[in-house]
Amino acid sequence: METSKKVSPREKEIEYICNSCLYPFKRKESINVTVCPYCGKRNSVEPKSLRSAQALLDEAIERDSNL
Repeated sequence: METSKKVSPREKEIEYICNSCLYPFKRKESINVTVCPYCGKRNSVEPKSLRSAQALLDEAIERDSNL
């Protein structure tokens, strides 16, 4: 007896970054992300593609100067 499996196309993943702890992660496009899985802060997550390189550098410099 043969069984056939339907292989569903892989769902697109979106890269996110937390604005609070800067944790990068991926989730499937169908998942609504509002909480950082690392630090747990709400509404601090946004798609990684929306952040500019300069904004990331500015934040890193600011955090480094606070140490």
